[in-house]
Amino acid sequence: MNRTQSAIDPSLIVWNISTIALTTLAIGLATLFLITILIDKKSKKIPIMVLVANSCLSSIVFGIDMLVCFLIALNNDLKEIRTEDSLCKFRAYVAYSACGVFDYSFFIQALYRYNTIIHPKRTNCQSLQNQLVIIVLTWILGFLFPSVFLFTTEIVYNVDNQICQIPLRVSISTIYLSFCIYLIPLLLITGMYLKLIRHVKHKRIRTIQTRKFIRAH
Repeated sequence: MNRTQSAIDPSLIVWNISTIALTTLAIGLATLFLITILIDKKSKKIPIMVLVANSCLSSIVFGIDMLVCFLIALNNDLKEIRTEDSLCKFRAYVAYSACGVFDYSFFIQALYRYNTIIHPKRTNCQSLQNQLVIIVLTWILGFLFPSVFLFTTEIVYNVDNQICQIPLRVSISTIYLSFCIYLIPLLLITGMYLKLIRHVKHKRIRTIQTRKFIRAH
């Protein structure tokens, strides 16, 4: 859409307001879930609930960052401002980082379910302390992966969308970011659940065979 026109496009304003409203709703729901887990004494001691709370927290951070971006975009559209502000690139960095942490939070959940089902006797791997350590590590890695772009010129201002981002084209930066934030956690999550499915199927077959053997004797 061409923003060089002097007249303000009403549909653009409606779109901005809609995204702001939906993002605010998403943040509110995630915050509600997080508070519910935190105020419940039992939930705070259950590892899987702590992992869910971690997903809620990362989504809140990402949502707040995007909400700020949408509010600034709305302000720029109303005032016809077409230049980036001083924190534009930093918001892009936070968005990429929080998105990565959010994706890896589901990998941690998959890993926990994998250990509890396939290795139930390994209680150390399932302890709350270990889950907290893994959570901290994913937050560090999540904010570390995109940090290289803070010291380069890869993040640029997209005047059409009023945001700073890495251009969506085939480049080393795009491939690097896609692998670190999206593909790696997706592959890890898929691999974990495929192993769980195979384990359950194998266990079911063994159970059926055992029952047949008992009935035969």
